[in-house]
Amino acid sequence: MLYFLLIKMYIVDPMYQYSLESFGMFYFKAIGETPEEDDDKEKVRNLVSQIRMTVFQWVARGLFERHK
Repeated sequence: MLYFLLIKMYIVDPMYQYSLESFGMFYFKAIGETPEEDDDKEKVRNLVSQIRMTVFQWVARGLFERHK
């Protein structure tokens, strides 16, 4: 769902176009940065949080000043 929201950013400005390949790269980067947990529920919460934050930082870095 996060990727499909991200690709709709072109509505704000046509320069905001993101490929599935680049999204996948940041997605797997976030998975690699997530700390290990014994509890499955906690692991999923950490994964979701890390993926959101990594994608947010990636997108925020590329926004034009007027859109920040």
